[in-house]
Amino acid sequence: MSLLKKLTIAASIAGLAACGADDDGDAYVRILHASPDAQAVDVYVNGELQLSDVAFQDGTGYLKLSDGNANIELRLAGTDTVAASYAASLNSNAYYAAVAVNQASALDITVLDETDVVTDGDIDLRVLHAAPAAESTDVDVYVSEPDADLGAAPQVDALSYLSNQIIEGVEDDSYQIRVTADGSSDVIYDSGSVRVRDDAIVVAVNSEQGRSPVSLLVWSGPSATTLLDNTSELRIVHAVDTADVDVYTNGELYLEDVSYTDVTEYLVLKAGELPLTVVAADAALDDDNNPSGLSTSLDLEKGESYTLVASGSSDDLDAATFIFLTDQREPEDSSAAYLRYVHASTDNTLANSDLLIYSGGSYVDPEDDSESSDFKRTGFSRGDETGYVERVAGTTYEVDVTASNTTAPDLVSGLGTVTPAAGDIKTTVIIGKSGPVALELTDKRAD
Repeated sequence: MSLLKKLTIAASIAGLAACGADDDGDAYVRILHASPDAQAVDVYVNGELQLSDVAFQDGTGYLKLSDGNANIELRLAGTDTVAASYAASLNSNAYYAAVAVNQASALDITVLDETDVVTDGDIDLRVLHAAPAAESTDVDVYVSEPDADLGAAPQVDALSYLSNQIIEGVEDDSYQIRVTADGSSDVIYDSGSVRVRDDAIVVAVNSEQGRSPVSLLVWSGPSATTLLDNTSELRIVHAVDTADVDVYTNGELYLEDVSYTDVTEYLVLKAGELPLTVVAADAALDDDNNPSGLSTSLDLEKGESYTLVASGSSDDLDAATFIFLTDQREPEDSSAAYLRYVHASTDNTLANSDLLIYSGGSYVDPEDDSESSDFKRTGFSRGDETGYVERVAGTTYEVDVTASNTTAPDLVSGLGTVTPAAGDIKTTVIIGKSGPVALELTDKRAD
């Protein structure tokens, strides 16, 4: 949403008292974009532009509109194409929330009457299930003091897709919001500590990050705040050639006897700082009972997923290092594929190489041909990564690592050809000290 529009909206609601409207015959409507794959929209009411460039997870303050019949249209941003519309009858001095829901192919508008919540003088939380990723799952929502036990009874019970329930009379305080499948005690989303000060709509939407399929939007005042799940994911790749290792976190043994080329699943960890040490398997601890080896401290952010590659060789452990990567777990475009390559090899022949991704049987340098869609990463050395390279799904690509400024020969065994499918997200880690090889990892979150 444009900054000008946001400032205009904020100014327009500044004079609205929490106790209600000014008895002027007008109605008040706010807008939330909760469709995960729909593009940004412009909002029109009765043919007049009200808001521009409202994107997924954007929420607005109240627009002051004339009461009576109103046709609310969501048009694809910058166009006249109507993606969804809703014929509303707006009552005088009433408050409404209009939420864009569903996937883009079935985009719709759900309108909630908020008048009683806004005017009752206390703090109420309305919980709305708008996550297509959990469309077939009814959910329970627990709202408790931070770090309290889950409790026997949820505050919101068996909430189905596009349904909502209100939690009335909430105190101004800090809370923890947890979501489970109906009747289950397995937490699929955890907000961590959240401060509640005003009436809010808490909307479950598809998450684009982390281990949870959902995140929450807390929609209060002139905007919506995204709350990612209060965990991080960490996947560890053992690329220290030939050495078996143990992994310690916070001084405690976490993974034991990890072998060269082993890759863990994504480990779910609490967000925050994570001290981590890798030592030779069964190595003795120091005089203070602490491990001594390759150490780092990771800063794990809420809702993020990471890969940590331990790179080195057993004949020079002092030169071993960590490569820390932030992972993409959902495709930006579900019709495309995303490929990432990481250099973790200690082979001297790859000290300064080029990585090429090309189709059509021969490489065409993008620097020499403006129409070339081939990819080149120059100066590709240990510790480097390409980032996610978007490719056309269903197309067969050659992937080569070559000496700098050459196109042959390929120096890495196991790269060869790849034909990614729509929605694929893959990371390939190049490892080894002699005759480097490639490990292919799947980053996309399981459906």
